[in-house]
Amino acid sequence: MEKRQIFDKFESEYMKWCETGERPSACDRDSAFLLEVQRKRLIKKAVHMHCRIKDYEPDLVEFSSKGDKFNAYHEVRSVERELEFSGEGRPQFCIKNDQLMVQVVITDEHPETLYERSYECPNCGAVSNVRSLLAGCSYCGTRFLIKDLFPVVNNFWFVRDDSNETLDKREKKMIRLARFLCFPCCFFFYLLYFKAEPIPALLTALVAAFIAGWGIGKFAYIIATIFSSAKSNGEGFVSPKAWSTNKKVSDFLSKYDPAFQYYYFEGQIISLLKICMMSEHPEEMCCFNAGKRPAWFSDVLDCMYCGHMILRGAEEKNGVCRLDLTGYFVFIVDQDGKISSQGQKIDFTIERSVNAASDQNFTIHAVNCPSCGGSFDAAHQRTCPFCSSEYDLKEKDWVVVKMSVA
Repeated sequence: MEKRQIFDKFESEYMKWCETGERPSACDRDSAFLLEVQRKRLIKKAVHMHCRIKDYEPDLVEFSSKGDKFNAYHEVRSVERELEFSGEGRPQFCIKNDQLMVQVVITDEHPETLYERSYECPNCGAVSNVRSLLAGCSYCGTRFLIKDLFPVVNNFWFVRDDSNETLDKREKKMIRLARFLCFPCCFFFYLLYFKAEPIPALLTALVAAFIAGWGIGKFAYIIATIFSSAKSNGEGFVSPKAWSTNKKVSDFLSKYDPAFQYYYFEGQIISLLKICMMSEHPEEMCCFNAGKRPAWFSDVLDCMYCGHMILRGAEEKNGVCRLDLTGYFVFIVDQDGKISSQGQKIDFTIERSVNAASDQNFTIHAVNCPSCGGSFDAAHQRTCPFCSSEYDLKEKDWVVVKMSVA
């Protein structure tokens, strides 16, 4: 399946999930688990979420990151997204605007090393090598083809961004408004200052307003677009430091993992963070070791990553990598029965062993116990149900150790 096909499939399945709760088949289990967690939150709040997505252009913009084991692609498309929340049989909140739909698509383009690599069964979550999955999962018996495993949507988000169609309409509207306002000013200026006759003043004012209105309207459009992009539907002004985060994180982590890919890291961390935000009991998950979560997160119905992170600090101590980051989000929250949109910055700290290399099979849903080999759901429990050993996810991948609203 081509990347465009997987993009279209997940987009369609995501809208269907909003209506029916049916799990999308085009995404990995982490993304599916995130949707499951969000579904439970909506049910608890007695709120139904409707999502309608209209593509402006069928073509995708692609940003790729190629590695030794797998390739991560950012597939981006300009869409109009309408998000409606209803409860008690009536609409309670609706937001409709232009956005960029971003999907992180993972492909494996190294078949010579694929078969012996560990992978998670898409059906039951048990971890085994790809060769055994093709022959049949030893836990649930499901058999797969390579095309069932790759490509897969590893993460997705929406970024507030006006489409070219919307920008063109805004520009024309501001030029028309500027001309409309310029005309009486020019008319009375020629009439009073130059003592011109009404008809010549009228004709001169029309020409002057047409020319000056274009320049003034164009300038006003540029300023409005800058402010609109900066505020981005409530996310607030983004620090210039966000644009250097990719390089800083890559430079730091590449020392411990030569195959490090920032796009995959970003998708993985945002998925991890969203699950910690929306899970009812994050303290029971081995990916969350930040103590008691702030109560504010219990009111979140939906969170939209704005595509920006800031690195506040990075260090390695006693064999553990530690990153202090700030992420920009737009949240839909239900507080005391009132649903609203809020832009918030989230400060968080993640840790991971220096020996834990990036893995395309990253999952916080199912792991193999290092003590007994049993496969269990690490998203819901810290200890292995077979031997009662506590699982330390930090030895394998990132763990959230701090999280708060900035």
